[in-house]
Amino acid sequence: ARISTPFGLHPTKKSFPIWVIENLQKQKQIDVLTDQFTSPTYVPSLSRMLIEISERHLTGIIHVAGASKISRYEMASLVSDKLGLDGKLLREISINDIKWEAQRPKDSSLNISKAISILNQKPQKIDHDVNLFIDEIKKQTILDFKDNELEIGFFDKGKKVVPENVQHRKLDDIKPGGLGTFFIKQIMDAAVFKKDQEGWVNHLVLTKKI
Repeated sequence: ARISTPFGLHPTKKSFPIWVIENLQKQKQIDVLTDQFTSPTYVPSLSRMLIEISERHLTGIIHVAGASKISRYEMASLVSDKLGLDGKLLREISINDIKWEAQRPKDSSLNISKAISILNQKPQKIDHDVNLFIDEIKKQTILDFKDNELEIGFFDKGKKVVPENVQHRKLDDIKPGGLGTFFIKQIMDAAVFKKDQEGWVNHLVLTKKI
């Protein structure tokens, strides 16, 4: 199997979209190539294709990349637009402007027609995979600290929570479990479900003065 420009979340390594996001969030201008093309591959999509290849014992060279040929600049712009970041900070440059010791091809995209024809888990278009990637980012717990107050935010798209129904069991009702809400309220200064958070079913915010 061959892949092209994998991206996703990793505890230590930063993929290209993460590098773009972090710099734009810091209002830093970054140089992005307009004439280097790849087939960006979302790691969870890649994993599903590789699992199928292994389980079906498929052989031969199969390109399991994303289904879109796209430039680095187009990829950065797509991520920026979907997150509402400042795309003006993306500076267009050419591959000819980069002084690499080893030359790189302008077109590293892959022909995924074979994967499309034989796999049930198909290569996905970049817009689809970037949407999944952004959802994955947003599902992460968000920590914020300002004015001597720690704020922890939890986001999900699960079953809608009715805050009034979130109650701990009676303390004299001795049995395993049921005290998570009690301890949260004892430790934190506030635990509030915020409403009208675009795109999310539940948004829980815990705060603690430090």
